Amino acid sequence: MYTVRLTRVPEDGAAKETDVRLSLDDLALGAPFDAAGVRLSWELTRMMGKVYGKVRAGSGLTLTCSRCLKDFASSVETDFAVLFEPRPRVERGAQDRGGVVDLDDDAGPSVVFFDGEELPLGEEVRQELELAVPFHSLCRERCAGLCARCGADLNEGACACPDP
Repeated sequence: MYTVRLTRVPEDGAAKETDVRLSLDDLALGAPFDAAGVRLSWELTRMMGKVYGKVRAGSGLTLTCSRCLKDFASSVETDFAVLFEPRPRVERGAQDRGGVVDLDDDAGPSVVFFDGEELPLGEEVRQELELAVPFHSLCRERCAGLCARCGADLNEGACACPDP
């Protein structure tokens, strides 16, 4: 999975990458994403031990029309922000002393904990791209779909079915 080394982001500074090309394997993605991969640009800013990120990712798609069932080419673009924080450390026995400890892997939709020197940017890109894929896709706005009786593609003309 694609990561960015924390050392690339200067203390109280920023690092930027534009036009990064990633394979689908780099992000553990598959269909409907285009085999050409993902375009990625990011800017990471480090302040007070946290890293704030602004990210843009995009890819080609091969979708199936929900009305006529034909495959068609499309694309997806997403812009998102993310906050990386070092994973909180808990003393051994903290729970035994009555303290409540909650160390969820993700503290919210925009906060991601990391361990060591690797920022898991790839996982965030993967999730955002998958969420941006339309659930109901149309090959064109006025797709006529299929005839409910004979299954003919009504985009190619009227079918031979008698009117109801």
